[in-house]
Amino acid sequence: MAQIVTALITVTLSIFVGVFAWVATNFFAEPLLYFHKRRRAIRETMLYAANVGEGQPDIYNATYDELRRHAAAMDALDETAPRAVKALLGWQGFSMSEAKTGLIGFSNNLATYDGSRGVFRERIRKALLFRGEF
Repeated sequence: MAQIVTALITVTLSIFVGVFAWVATNFFAEPLLYFHKRRRAIRETMLYAANVGEGQPDIYNATYDELRRHAAAMDALDETAPRAVKALLGWQGFSMSEAKTGLIGFSNNLATYDGSRGVFRERIRKALLFRGEF
């Protein structure tokens, strides 16, 4: 009889641990991983876009689209991420809403050379805690 009780307790605890791990992975780890992968991709795009202008229409259009897609991803994550994830990212100093605004502004000013690109580039750098220039 003791073996049956031990087996039932073991099975029950295993199920609870499995459910907890699934919840932690899907509602906490996955959004954090997605944010950091997107952050890395934004850094690559910003470095690539540093000297893109309208004189290169194919590159300009692709870069514009990529910047807008990054902004949409930041907005979607900001709207749908669990509060705990947003709180952790905010505590670390990240701002998804500022990153989204900066990415949209940067894409809108991709062809300008009046200094506005720099303003939005700096906004993105601060929102995503990038060190150094791009």
